[in-house]
Amino acid sequence: MLEKFKFDARQPLFNVQTDIQVKSNILGIDFSYFFHLFIRHFFLTFLLKILTFRGTFSALFRIFKFSSFFYLMLMYWMFLPFQAMAQLKTGISISNYAGINSVSLNPSSTSNSKLFADVNLFSGGVFFDNNFLFIHKEDYKLLNFLKKKPSLPSAEIKGEGLDYSTEWKSVDGFVQADVFGPGFSMSMGKHTFGIFSKVSTITSIDDLPYETAVLAFEGIDYDTLLGTNVVHSEFATAAVSWWEVGGHYSQILSEKGRNVISFGANIRKLYAWAGGYAQGNSINYTLDSDSLQSELIYNLDIESLDAAAAFSAPLNYDSIYYPTGVNDFKGSGWAGDIGITFRKNRFVSDNFRYRRPCEKPYDDYLYKIGLSIMDIGNVIFKKNIQLHEYENINTEWLDIESLEYENLNQVISQISYELTGDSASTRSSGSFAIGLPAALGFQSDIQYFPKWYLSALAVIPLRLNDIQIKRPSQALISLRYETPTLEFGIPVSLYNFQAPRIGLYARFNYFTIGTDKLGGFFGLNDFYGLDFYFAIKYHILKGVCGLKKPAGNCNHLSF
Repeated sequence: MLEKFKFDARQPLFNVQTDIQVKSNILGIDFSYFFHLFIRHFFLTFLLKILTFRGTFSALFRIFKFSSFFYLMLMYWMFLPFQAMAQLKTGISISNYAGINSVSLNPSSTSNSKLFADVNLFSGGVFFDNNFLFIHKEDYKLLNFLKKKPSLPSAEIKGEGLDYSTEWKSVDGFVQADVFGPGFSMSMGKHTFGIFSKVSTITSIDDLPYETAVLAFEGIDYDTLLGTNVVHSEFATAAVSWWEVGGHYSQILSEKGRNVISFGANIRKLYAWAGGYAQGNSINYTLDSDSLQSELIYNLDIESLDAAAAFSAPLNYDSIYYPTGVNDFKGSGWAGDIGITFRKNRFVSDNFRYRRPCEKPYDDYLYKIGLSIMDIGNVIFKKNIQLHEYENINTEWLDIESLEYENLNQVISQISYELTGDSASTRSSGSFAIGLPAALGFQSDIQYFPKWYLSALAVIPLRLNDIQIKRPSQALISLRYETPTLEFGIPVSLYNFQAPRIGLYARFNYFTIGTDKLGGFFGLNDFYGLDFYFAIKYHILKGVCGLKKPAGNCNHLSF
């Protein structure tokens, strides 16, 4: 017989000492058990699913099986809602040696690459940051996160360890973790072809009420907010975990003198393990306390609530012990990226017909300007889904800590009963779709001195779906030194066009490592997040066939 669990909303959301503990006590619900169940099943499902692919995709397993750290991290941050920021991976996206890794920023970039062929062996990144949670710099030590049993600061003492900001009226967020598997691109004259694969988890928070976040952190018995009327308009959160395989193509459309225009596109097939969203048009509530037979109880007075939520996950919602027995994807979809680049070459390109495509040399440029639209598409969930709508809710939820549950379905049913008087009235049928974090991208790159470049990037979110992961806006300027063997750069960026940060990256031959937020490693300021990415690749330069040196180009000589 399953043990019944009683909600304890008086405990704070974060209570971590020597081991990682994940608790979510919003409205008194402790989902820690479900979370760890989800983690275990996701990891096993992923390995089993990849293992079932034969032929070409068997290589994915050999590479991905070493990446358990990333999968644990990405699912861990997926269920901690107060994250923010999007990862640009500057060092492996703007370089002329980026190859197939550059196509996510602008697909036309491979036509301007210095590489004839590029093979991505293994790359990835983890990025999390936020405007709410932070660790005081005096208590932050990066090495504590890397231990076998990570030691995290306590949230018990105000002003020490884990804390939250009081500077914002709402919580916005974006977190992204990626593991890139095998990828390949090859230039064939004016045409470039490529394939790639990736595992991603993305979570976004858009305009979550600040008071709700504080209650989740402090616990429901936080006296400061008792009796406070919280009125908030639109808010949303969404999360998706998926595997994808994609194809890439770019082409030089026009070449007149030194002016070159190129176009590129990606098409991606997405297979999702899990996803969900919660979206509200309005909320108006007051949390208060009362005495019942000399015992203090907490009541939630909801003046109005207009919201909807849906989720699909590899879990059996009727059991806290056993996940679903079918190891399959819960959703799928299509996505695409398009881009165009104008390039001003240093010299007029020759029209010589080379015997082999690898013999054609690289055409150096003075500057280039690009425009792209990223992440056009969505994931549609049709399996193991739950859809809930909360319309025109006006009720008082008495003693919200008194609920007991045996499984996730029971929790949802009881919430529905407390809000509407009917345990099934909020549930609806059908499927649901979550849009990817679409954005408009602008890129420029100037070679102001041989081997020295100055780059500028801007990313502006686009709303293409009613329910969508929202990407934050970003702007970046980067100075880099670039040679075939050595490359390094210093990017300076603005998150949401407000918060400045500085990064550093370096490439030695085929290995790149970097960060767009250097302060996250050294504790120079309060710790709001961390950014890290790397790439292990192999490439062949244009003009190089086998072990030959780059071919000369007589048309580029001056007399």
